[in-house]
Amino acid sequence: MLQWVNRDALYEQGAALVKPVSSVMDIGCGVRPQSIVNSPTVLVCVEVHDEYVAELRRRFAGTTTLIIQGRVPECLKPLPDRCVDTIMMLDFIEHLEREAGLETLRECERLARLQVVLFTPLGFMPQDETGQTDGWGLHGTYWQTHRSGWTPDDFDDRWHVVACRDFHHINGKGEQLPEPFGALWAVLNVSGQPPEQGETTPADDAVNVLSSGLRQRELDVLSKEIELRRREQALEPMERWLARLRRLRPQYWWQQIVKQLARHRAADQGEP
Repeated sequence: MLQWVNRDALYEQGAALVKPVSSVMDIGCGVRPQSIVNSPTVLVCVEVHDEYVAELRRRFAGTTTLIIQGRVPECLKPLPDRCVDTIMMLDFIEHLEREAGLETLRECERLARLQVVLFTPLGFMPQDETGQTDGWGLHGTYWQTHRSGWTPDDFDDRWHVVACRDFHHINGKGEQLPEPFGALWAVLNVSGQPPEQGETTPADDAVNVLSSGLRQRELDVLSKEIELRRREQALEPMERWLARLRRLRPQYWWQQIVKQLARHRAADQGEP
């Protein structure tokens, strides 16, 4: 089913198709996971970039949010069938090469119990991030590049597509686009029903599988953190402080502070 709407109605009409569920997997969430399903019991964030993952771990420490670091579709293949109620890819699939995007869609159909939900530009919207920092002030420009475009024709009759022809007026860095680009929602309802209150489902078992698999990842991250801190301790005090600031991957104004400190240090040592 294809439905064309105006720009002001696109978000609400697409979001209205999303069912209330207890478990959500958000693929390619960056540092801002989905907020359409309000407070799911389990949120699984799938993200590849180290800085985004570090921010997610900091933000969701001590919660039921699980974080999988890896590249799709490869990191999805070990997960069990029907392991999560709804899978979302919001402003993500366009960052994949087309073949990888199609394979990811197939994996999503395998993993989702109830819905697969996409939001993406209408057609190929050029975005080639070449600066040092991305729209979040982090160093994820490689992952912000658009590599494919998607239209309603890419989704068969099982999908409900809601589209608009003039949704995007600015790019990922807030700069005005020469011409507006459209956008679309694509929502696939997978056969299945939400569990009754208190009912145990295959999704519950899958959450346990995901959780156990993440323990090793957590240990790996901790080992890397210890090694980084060991290296920092071996530096001179000023170098150590600068290294910690760099690890923060700071926003613009923090970057200026780091540069100023580096210049002062160079002047003190008589460097040109």
